[in-house]
Amino acid sequence: MKFPSFEVMLLLVWSLTLYAVGDAEYEDLWENASDAKSSNAFVEAIQVKNHGKRNECIRKWLSCVDRKNDCCEGLECYKRRHSFEVCVPISGFCLVKWKQCDGRERDCCAGLECWKRRGNKSSVCAPIT
Repeated sequence: MKFPSFEVMLLLVWSLTLYAVGDAEYEDLWENASDAKSSNAFVEAIQVKNHGKRNECIRKWLSCVDRKNDCCEGLECYKRRHSFEVCVPISGFCLVKWKQCDGRERDCCAGLECWKRRGNKSSVCAPIT
């Protein structure tokens, strides 16, 4: 018994996912991927679309596999021994005044503290009051 190619299987998985979830966001991409030859284009379009959603930087201690240049400011992607890559602080680096500090409360420069703003706004490094 011959199994379908990887592209066909991937297309099948995506079709079942779209059917189950009903995500209208991918319908326009799906219409253009009706056969196995265009499945690669569909998968690439999904990856580009998803990458656009993940355009925010990767925070401290989170995985940066396949996204080595996407760590937040003051962080670098580091390969841990016997493990995967994570964003780690660059030694000697601190976040200056008014820089976003969500999840990095201890990374503000001297004389600054991570200040939680009202509403849905991000926390920023502000002068200690």
